[in-house]
Amino acid sequence: MGEKEKILFFAGQRFEQSGFYKTTMDELAKELKISKKTIYKHFPKKEDLVRGVIDVLRFSIEVKIREIVGGQDNAVIKLYKISNLLASRVSKISDVWLNDLRIHGRELWVEMDNFSDFEPYVRSAELWIRNQVLGKDLYNLLDADDSSSSENGE
Repeated sequence: MGEKEKILFFAGQRFEQSGFYKTTMDELAKELKISKKTIYKHFPKKEDLVRGVIDVLRFSIEVKIREIVGGQDNAVIKLYKISNLLASRVSKISDVWLNDLRIHGRELWVEMDNFSDFEPYVRSAELWIRNQVLGKDLYNLLDADDSSSSENGE
């Protein structure tokens, strides 16, 4: 693992636990036993480090999802594995980390909150579930059940 990757890995763990706003570059450098200059060589601003951590998280999840989807399991098992993957990653993110992003990383928060980048994936997942997991007949049955519930005021 290279210098930049070590910084990203350690900062990612630290941010997930404690957030990034109160975590200083001095603390990161001290705990990594490197100079602050080394961190700034790879990440000129703290925001660049935060963005890098988020990018690594996104990429690692994407790689694992591709591995699951490309595997030999049936569609139900794949969906189960993807759900477990996402749940395990989300459970590691502290409220402090999310609040830091929302309050102090406004641009990153808006970027993450803007799901337009994910709409194609959501549509693809919906079609995949419709065709492979539930089957068209069962999916239509579920749609009909939802319609009757809303008509009955439920």
